[in-house]
Amino acid sequence: MEQYASYRQGLYAGAVLPGERDVWRTPRFRVFAVVLGLCLVIGFSVLLLLNPLYRSSATLLISAPVAIDQESGDADVQQVAIQREILLGQKLLALTSARMGQSSGGAGLPVSDIRALLQAQPVEGTNLLNLIAEGSDPLMLPVLVSSWVTEYQAMRADDVTRNVGQTKIDLDRQLAQISAQVRGARERLDSFRETHNIVSAEREENEVLSRLRGLNASLNAAMEAEVKARSQLQEAQAAQREGKTVIAPSQLEYVNDLRNRLNAGQAKLAVLRQRYTRDYINLQPELRQIPEEVAALQRELQTIEAAGDRRALEETQQEYERAQRVVQNLKTEFAAGKAEAREVTAVFAEHEALVTDLARLEQLHRDTLARRAQLEARQFDRQAQVTVIADPSSASRVWPDYGRLSLYIAVGSVALAVFCVWLLSWLQGRREQAGITLSGVHIHPGSPGELLGYERAIRESLEHHSERALEDRSRQHDSGKDASENGGDGKDDERKGDSRDRPD
Repeated sequence: MEQYASYRQGLYAGAVLPGERDVWRTPRFRVFAVVLGLCLVIGFSVLLLLNPLYRSSATLLISAPVAIDQESGDADVQQVAIQREILLGQKLLALTSARMGQSSGGAGLPVSDIRALLQAQPVEGTNLLNLIAEGSDPLMLPVLVSSWVTEYQAMRADDVTRNVGQTKIDLDRQLAQISAQVRGARERLDSFRETHNIVSAEREENEVLSRLRGLNASLNAAMEAEVKARSQLQEAQAAQREGKTVIAPSQLEYVNDLRNRLNAGQAKLAVLRQRYTRDYINLQPELRQIPEEVAALQRELQTIEAAGDRRALEETQQEYERAQRVVQNLKTEFAAGKAEAREVTAVFAEHEALVTDLARLEQLHRDTLARRAQLEARQFDRQAQVTVIADPSSASRVWPDYGRLSLYIAVGSVALAVFCVWLLSWLQGRREQAGITLSGVHIHPGSPGELLGYERAIRESLEHHSERALEDRSRQHDSGKDASENGGDGKDDERKGDSRDRPD
């Protein structure tokens, strides 16, 4: 019994289960380590093989010039877009390539390569334009941006100079042509005035038109006189039919004077008769004259009135006929004057056209002279003003971000290694196995591989303990002999050995 207990204790002490062995010797760990190592090596190798990307930039301000006391205008998106197209144009890039070749002593980069390196990015809401060069050569990029900006400024200056020179030539040619046209217009106008006897540009000062205006005024007056004469004739005829006294127009003033004198004499005579008697008046010569004058005035007035009807009718008839003749003559003259006036109107219309043409040419000549004078002072007014806000900067690395990419590689490698371990376990299958009992030990392996491991471990443990049991028996046999020789000491040693072999 004691030997069985000692054997069982050795079995439990010597058997080593697969889960109790070193973890790094398992297939899963080997797969994890291999995959992780390969991913790290490949990832960092690719990272080291990446060509770094560097950037150099400059900033331009594009705006129209304003006076110092005026506010700057809003962002001119159209002008910024135009300058961006110029900056990325074939002509400027070719000049930049040539300048790069001169600075390096070689042929320079092709235009297509330069276009791939350069960018012109407008800043939204402003007149700023960022010039960017990106590439793998950190020493070449600042030189490229500097050459780009320098050639752009030089090309703008050349364009302004060329445009100013060409504009001067065009303006001088225009001035010569306009001056010749002005001289020709003046000669035609002077000749026209001389031909048609026009002394002034004002139509009122023309002889024909002045005469026509006089005829018109005379005709109006004659027509009024005709109407008046016809009215007087009609009144005389009506008075004659009614038996009324009518005074001839020629005697009307004289008759009125007689009537006034008669009335005055009669009034004076009435006063005398109230104050004096008729005999006294006849005795006084100065008083006697007054009644005689009144009687003479009455006789003369009666004589005129007696012959006035016939004479008044004759005079009014003659006046009406004369007025009719005057009106008819004036109408004839006015009709002829109107025909001539129409010709004069056409002449003056042509004259005004010549005057207008001359005035237009003279104004055009003055405007061209003003443009010519202002060309030098204002040659940049129609050119966008470009100011270098930030000079080309030294190249700085913008890609790759080694720290971030290293972190991504490490995390990705670990994740891939874990995935491979999980995939290996899934491919092997994880199914439950029935428990087995070997030499009194109940084992529940999780897989066929673990079952084989258990069997191998127990077999090795049994062989090891079998050899150990034989050695213990031989030692016990030798110790029994010594006990028989030594007596009680042997028994004590045997009890101690039993206590050691008894399991806890």
